[in-house]
Amino acid sequence: MIDSQTNEIEINKFVSKTINSLKFFLQKNLFYIIFITIIGVVIAYLFVPYSTSYKSKVIISPNYGSVDYLYDEIELINSKINEVDLKFLEKNGISSSISEIEIKPINSIYQFVEENESNFNLLKLFAEDGDINKVSIDEKTSKNYKTHEITINSAKNLLNTHDINKLFNYLNNNKYYNDLRLLSIKNDRDRLLANKKTINLIDQVFSKSNNSNLSSDTKNLVYVNDNNQLNDLLKTKQDLIEDNEKIIKNELLSTDIIKQISKSLNVKSDSESNLKFYLILFPTTLLAIFFILRFIFKK
Repeated sequence: MIDSQTNEIEINKFVSKTINSLKFFLQKNLFYIIFITIIGVVIAYLFVPYSTSYKSKVIISPNYGSVDYLYDEIELINSKINEVDLKFLEKNGISSSISEIEIKPINSIYQFVEENESNFNLLKLFAEDGDINKVSIDEKTSKNYKTHEITINSAKNLLNTHDINKLFNYLNNNKYYNDLRLLSIKNDRDRLLANKKTINLIDQVFSKSNNSNLSSDTKNLVYVNDNNQLNDLLKTKQDLIEDNEKIIKNELLSTDIIKQISKSLNVKSDSESNLKFYLILFPTTLLAIFFILRFIFKK
């Protein structure tokens, strides 16, 4: 019991001594603390113009299964920028004013599900063991989204459309994916033509059926014996029309391996948030250095 009271007294003495020492230190160095804080604030305001950065954003659509290729290429370019590999950057037309390139998928889970049934089944499989919201932002799912956002950071507002195009010329210069692109375009156009021919034949059948007078040529192609077959043909025609619409839409988005959809160039960063950060950083750093030096020289 006596030992416990003694320890409590010693602790109280230590706390009281520490508080008094701190008060004495602050009173003795109050002028320096205020002066250093003011210097830190001034430096923060002076530093903001030199820390201003610009962001250029491009909405893109990676085609022909090129998502992993795109992310790997962005990682490679960033490593070359960090290494200041001017030979690589100049050879591939990448502007030296670019400080970093970021990429992220645009969360469009509903569009992803609506694209085809396999995507819906894939999402169901991933969601069995987890929350659907977590699954939607998981890398396995999000990398399969149709659109992604590329953010190009630069120290100056010097980037123009020509610079962006040169970057995408580099990204689209891949023999494997270009061969795949040409083959896919050819197959889609062949399918579009075949669909149109089939739709034309179905129209002929409906035309002759309405007149109840099938021509001999059409009889050789299709024989309709009841309304069920007409309904089936109508559904087939509708499916073919929808397929053609998808082919045409897909061709618009698939002219390049990495297709640009929209872009905004040289958007100035939020200088107000930068200022708030520097108003904390510089005074705190200077005060920490001051306290450390006073402690060292006091000894």
